[in-house]
Amino acid sequence: MLSLLVLAALSTTPTVGLTLSARIGKGGAPAAHLDAIESELVAGGLSVRRFTSACDGVRACLAAAAREEKVPLLVGVSLAQRRNQTTIDLEGVRAEDGATVAQETFVITGERLGEADLALVRGLAARLKEALRPLDAPVREEVTPVAKDVPSLTAPVVDDLAPQAPSRAPAWVMLGCAGASAVASGVFVGLATSTRGRVEGTADPSPLTRAQAQGLADEANRDYSLALVTGVVSGVLLTGALTWLLVQ
Repeated sequence: MLSLLVLAALSTTPTVGLTLSARIGKGGAPAAHLDAIESELVAGGLSVRRFTSACDGVRACLAAAAREEKVPLLVGVSLAQRRNQTTIDLEGVRAEDGATVAQETFVITGERLGEADLALVRGLAARLKEALRPLDAPVREEVTPVAKDVPSLTAPVVDDLAPQAPSRAPAWVMLGCAGASAVASGVFVGLATSTRGRVEGTADPSPLTRAQAQGLADEANRDYSLALVTGVVSGVLLTGALTWLLVQ
């Protein structure tokens, strides 16, 4: 009886995919980060199927990977590592259309996620469960009654003569690139904010030399500039994709 109850509980637990979708910089412990994230998603009431991918943060690729693994949602983990700090971006992508249903970004120091970071992951798990509810609902098919002995007056449709709709593949590619640029912009903003906080948050007198402080300030300005550039690129690509879809 106990085994039957356990099987029933597992069968009703929604399943999501988990993969390392993008990584900037070297070092760190991505496997340990993924282990901690997976544990919090499971604690939040989700069943997690973990696998590898090479999507580089592109939503269309993540959605295709989710469909291949037969999961309704996929959590893509993007890591940007610099010195002893890691910016982690979690994005829940719907397999059906590649839309983002939930997202969380935070910065950790060292190799382990703190309690505040784990709480953010649990909050993401709750939003993912909420997004899964309409996906798990049964689809109701509507049957149109057909009167008997009434001849049909509708002419048959000849598929060969029907005009072919233009391909929307370029628009989806642009949307994927726009998403990747948006993720990169968020990562650079997180890095720049963290670096700026190291400069402004030091005690007086500062333990940093003038050269060290100037170097950190230049580094923060550079990251802000990269965030601005990638944000503009994301906006341009998004506008182009929407224009393509509306025109076609």
